[in-house]
Amino acid sequence: VEYEFRVRDFFDDLQDGVRLCRAIQLLLHDPSILTKMVVPSDNQKKNLVNCRIALQYLKDAGVSLKDDEGIMITAEDVADGDRELTISLLWNIFVHLQLPLLINGRLLTEEIYKVQGLEQNNQITMSSPLEMLLTWIQSITRKYDFQLESFASLVDGKGIWFLLDYYFRREVCCACLHKEDPGGGEGPQSVMSNTDYNDAVQNFILSQKLTALLGSFPEVLQIGDLLEHNAVIN
Repeated sequence: VEYEFRVRDFFDDLQDGVRLCRAIQLLLHDPSILTKMVVPSDNQKKNLVNCRIALQYLKDAGVSLKDDEGIMITAEDVADGDRELTISLLWNIFVHLQLPLLINGRLLTEEIYKVQGLEQNNQITMSSPLEMLLTWIQSITRKYDFQLESFASLVDGKGIWFLLDYYFRREVCCACLHKEDPGGGEGPQSVMSNTDYNDAVQNFILSQKLTALLGSFPEVLQIGDLLEHNAVIN
């Protein structure tokens, strides 16, 4: 049976469980899931069967089936198109199955040591790639006397600015970020130095402009995403 796996409507197309099973097959490199799902999935009963199969494979792979508030995500939630719980499930899949493939743990650990000014024989306890990312960001924001509690603290844009400032000044050394010092030489100018960045939307716009200097920087966030999370706007 041929099946069109392309996703056109994000939530509606996941309700039959078929595309979710296909994604799991690709992430786990386990084709057995495709032999168990029901195709065509043209009614609610078949949708539930496929969603239950998908969630069982995820559970066996160690993926959490709870959202960040501890609410259990069920096959019925996915089949019924519950947006919040479906997004939570996809986030859990990304964190557990995809993120470890995107992060080089050794290099990120070395960078954390470098930022914190620690020797390699010092031990930093990190249990997951996501925790490593947070530790890396916190290591940098602490240099600006900014306390970052969690990833949610990034929503106002300040944390992103600190990351950009740190690496643009120390690594990229773009000409537009340099100014003459009193001694006549040139030194990196902080992009945070002259402005109090309290407006999340303004932070986002400036971040877009700054990252554009890198070239081919993927745009993964829209201003509307910040507004939906009640970001501070002056």
